[in-house]
Formats: sequence, structure tokens, C-alpha cells
Amino acid sequence: MATKNNDSSGNYQNHRGITQTQDKGFEQRKHEAYSELGRKGGHARAEQLGHEGYVELGRKGGQARAEQLAREGSSDRSNRDMNDRNQELDEDENRSREEISRSSSNESRPSGRSGRTR
Repeated sequence: MATKNNDSSGNYQNHRGITQTQDKGFEQRKHEAYSELGRKGGHARAEQLGHEGYVELGRKGGQARAEQLAREGSSDRSNRDMNDRNQELDEDENRSREEISRSSSNESRPSGRSGRTR
């Protein structure tokens, strides 16, 4: 049975004398390894492309997206935008009605005072 000892920082040590913060476990180390690979790959790609390469990449991506939207049709977008706006207006109108209803019900309630003066 492994004995857990408390070190000076409050971390528990396993039977090998390694604290939980020192022994991050396989999953954590695997995640860090993949992160490091991605970072190195990103730096290598940035050196290959340079600033102008990224500008061109962005231009191509924007052009592809514009073509995709054109294929969908501008009327579809207009209808979606109009439906979204109508829904927003309906929600605003419902909120206004609720506020008016609340304020009018508060005005009709007695204030709890009899109106008498001392």
C-alpha cells in the first residue's frame, strides 16, 4: 500500500516521493507534447510563408468565403437577416408589454399605508 506523505507545501507524495504537481500523469504530458509539436510546426510554417504569404492566404480564404456566400444567394441572406430583425422587434415589443403590465399592476396596489397622519 502506498503511503501518502504531506510535504512542506501541502502536496501529497506518492510511494516514490513524487508530489501530485510533479507527476502530472500521462494525459497531461501527452497534451503538452502535442502542444509543443503544434507550436514548433506553427513557427516553421511562419518562417516558410512570411508576412506576404499570410496576406495571400487570407486573401484566398476571403475570396473562397465570398464565393460560397454568392452560391447560397444574397436573397437567402436577406431573408434570414429580415427574419432575425423581426424576431428581435417581437421580443422587444413583448418586453415592453411586460414592463407596462408590471408598472400598472404596481400602481393599482395599495402602498400599505392608511393615509392617516399623526
